[in-house]
Amino acid sequence: MWWIFSAGVLLVVALMSTAVFWVLIRRRKTGEQRQLQPGAPGSYEEKKYRQAEAERWLANQPTLERVEIRSEDGLRLAGHLLPAEGGGKKILLASHGYRCSGLREWGLYADFWHRQGYQLMMPDHRAHGDSEGRYIGFGWLDRRDLLRWCDYLCGRFGEDCEILLHGISMGSAAVLLTGSEKTLPKQVKGIIADCGFTNAWEEACYRFRADYHLPPFPFFYGADLLCRLRAGYSLRQADVLGRVGDIRVPVLFLHGDADSYVPTEMGYRLYAACRAPKKLVILRDTIHANAFLGDGAGYRRAVLEFTRQIGR
Repeated sequence: MWWIFSAGVLLVVALMSTAVFWVLIRRRKTGEQRQLQPGAPGSYEEKKYRQAEAERWLANQPTLERVEIRSEDGLRLAGHLLPAEGGGKKILLASHGYRCSGLREWGLYADFWHRQGYQLMMPDHRAHGDSEGRYIGFGWLDRRDLLRWCDYLCGRFGEDCEILLHGISMGSAAVLLTGSEKTLPKQVKGIIADCGFTNAWEEACYRFRADYHLPPFPFFYGADLLCRLRAGYSLRQADVLGRVGDIRVPVLFLHGDADSYVPTEMGYRLYAACRAPKKLVILRDTIHANAFLGDGAGYRRAVLEFTRQIGR
C-alpha cells in the first residue's frame, strides 16, 4: 500500500504549496478596515495607526490627482500625484511595500517631500490598491511597471525632469531592480532604498521559518512552481543582491537597526554589492519600514544630505 501513502503525501504537499502560494502571492480582497489604536511609541501598532491618519490627510489634499497608465502586459496601473507648489522638475517616484498602497505608505512622508519642492508620484503596484492584477510582483514584475511610470512622468513634466526613486521594503527591491535595468531613463538621478531585501526567495523563506516554524522544503518549492505557472515568474528572479551591482546612479541605503522582518544584515549585504556611488545609514531604534517614526531626524538628515550630494 506504499502507493496510497505516497499519493497522500503528494496531495498534502500540493495542498500546502497552494495555500502558501495564495497567502504569499495572491491578491487579497479589500475588506473593512478595523479600528486602530495608537500603540506604544516605536511599535508596529503605532506605525499602523499613524499610517492610517496620514493616509486620510493625504487623500483629502485638494491638489491630489489620481492618474492611470497601462503596464506592458496590459494591466491598468493607478497612482496618485501630489503636485509641488509652483510646479518644478524634481519628482519623487515613491514605491510602496508589500500589501500596502501608495497613499497608505507615503502619507507619513508626503508633507516632508512636498516641502522640499518635489512632485510626489505614488503608484499602487500591481495587485495592490487601485491597480489591477491578481499576483504580487515582489519587485521583479514591478521594475518594468516603474519604468512605465518614468515614461509617464517624462511625458508629463518634460525630458528635462529629474526623477528620484524611493522605495520601502518590497518597494525598495523594486526601485533597486529598476535601477539595474539597461533601459533606465537618463532622468533618474538617484535611488533611496529603505529596508529592502536581498532576494525575494531568501526573504520569503526566512519569513516562512519565522512565522510558521517550518522549513521551506517542500511546500515553499511547490509554491514557487505555482508562482512560475500562474504569475509568470520565480521568486528567485527577484534577486536584488545579484543585480544591484549593475546600478550606475547614486544609491542611499537605509535600514533600521531593530528590523527583524527584513533583517538589518540584508542592508549591509546590498550596500557591499553595490558598485555605484553609495551610502549606508542605519537608523537608530527603528523597526521595519518605520524610518519616519522610529528615527525621523536621522531619516531627514540622511535624505537631505543625499539629495544635496547628487545636486537634486
